[in-house]
Amino acid sequence: MNARRVQPRLRSCLLWMVLCLPLWAQTPEKPGRLVIKSVPPKATIVINNQTWRQPTDTTVVVPPGDYKVSVTSDKLKNCPAKAVKVQPDSETELICTEAGWGK
Repeated sequence: MNARRVQPRLRSCLLWMVLCLPLWAQTPEKPGRLVIKSVPPKATIVINNQTWRQPTDTTVVVPPGDYKVSVTSDKLKNCPAKAVKVQPDSETELICTEAGWGK
């Protein structure tokens, strides 16, 4: 009689594992941060061909992935689109100067 009680519990446990474990695997990754600075500050930032609403120096929270970042102003002409990879829960820093991309 105990075997009959255990079997439904085992089935319930297995059913729970089959239905719920895939949901944990689909948990989104933590975002990363792009820290974009320039000397002098207040330059225009373009990320993936989209002008960003805030000038340098700023931090942009983005999903992990590949990005192209450029920085321009009257004095900053040497920071064309630069490919960067943002990792989950990490910070990627870019510094633009009159001489070009630094760091």
